[in-house]
Amino acid sequence: MRISVDHIFWIVLATLIGAAAFFTSGVVGFKRSMTGADIQFASGQKVAVTRIIDGDDLAVRLGDHQLRIRILGIATFDPNLNDPLVRGAAGATTAYLSRTLLNNEVELVYDSFARDKNGRVLAYIHRNALDIGEDMVANGLALTFTRYPFSRMKRYLAAERLARDERTGLWGDPALARRARDLQKVWERQ
Repeated sequence: MRISVDHIFWIVLATLIGAAAFFTSGVVGFKRSMTGADIQFASGQKVAVTRIIDGDDLAVRLGDHQLRIRILGIATFDPNLNDPLVRGAAGATTAYLSRTLLNNEVELVYDSFARDKNGRVLAYIHRNALDIGEDMVANGLALTFTRYPFSRMKRYLAAERLARDERTGLWGDPALARRARDLQKVWERQ
């Protein structure tokens, strides 16, 4: 029996579809294990920080589960951007989180349990009673993320005003401060 071009086409197509399904199911399973999509917990839950993903995103271990946490109330510059202007600020932010949180126990605090569109749990991070997000804002490492209202917004904005007035952290670089203000204007319009 001679194999025709049609047979080869269908064999290759079936192989590609099978491989895509196999690898897609693995990726979906991995993402599900990282977000802990079916896990809910009370405010004040203690977890271990296992990985710093960027300046406002981290991975934690809760029992046998890995969860991604988005620090509530802040925004930071992305360390993966190929932008020399933000690279230093982004690096300072992730270095701070690594020094302060990595391989340590923290407390996840929130007003009501919520996840963002990426499945990350939205929570304030406390370590030894210190609100990490507010501390980052006060040290000019993060911006108060005003796009979505949150219960501590007034405190965060006051800390940010002081950091800006004292030219602390990112506010000490005029170009970076201008970029930060531009971002804030975009959030206000949205």
